Formats: sequence, structure tokens, C-alpha cells
Amino acid sequence: MLLILAAVGFFRLGEVQAQAVVITRHTIYFYDKYGVEFASEQAKSVVSASGNILKTAIIQLPEGHYLIPASGIKAIRARIKVLNDVTGEMVTLTDEMALVTRNGELKISFHLNGAGASLPNGW
Repeated sequence: MLLILAAVGFFRLGEVQAQAVVITRHTIYFYDKYGVEFASEQAKSVVSASGNILKTAIIQLPEGHYLIPASGIKAIRARIKVLNDVTGEMVTLTDEMALVTRNGELKISFHLNGAGASLPNGW
């Protein structure tokens, strides 16, 4: 199952930092297969000194949403497209193990290394 997400904000790649930069003032939008939009309740991006990026979001799905499992946890695959404002190219990040809990919490994590390679979480 593939779900598309959109991120508000930009990544500044190619700059060397002495320490990790943590960005919490942004929103990630989740779109289900029907195009219904859900904004993240929490979103965080961490850019390490070596240029690695970890972007996480927690999105609350409404009661009865088709992705919510009857019990336990459901793993789904999700992708996000973001603009690399250094190269001007769109970068696709993938989370192969986005998790949905039975209370409707969807947690998504994306990783991009400093060399520009997208690494699916869960591999």
C-alpha cells in the first residue's frame, strides 16, 4: 500500500554544520488513497553535522479510518517528496515501515544521507 505525503519546508543540503540542527516548526501532510488530507500533530527534522536528515511525523487518523487495524499495529509504506533547495531537484524519501496503531496514531520516519541517497527505514 503506497501513501503520498507532502512536506511544508525545505532541506538545506550541502552545508556543513558543527552540530545537529533540529527543526520542529513545520507540518507534514498525509494524504490517504482517497486524497483526504491530515496534518501532523508533531513533526521534527534533524539534520546532522554530516548532512544526514531524519524527518519524523505523528499524524492522528480519525476513528474508523480504513488504515487503523482492529488490534495491534499495522505497517504500511509511505513516500514523501521534498525540494532540495541546493540542487532545486525534488527528492523522494520512503518509509517502508510507517506504523499505524489501533488508536489511530500514524508514525512516519524518513532518512536521507549526506551523499543524497534515500534510505528506506526498515531495511
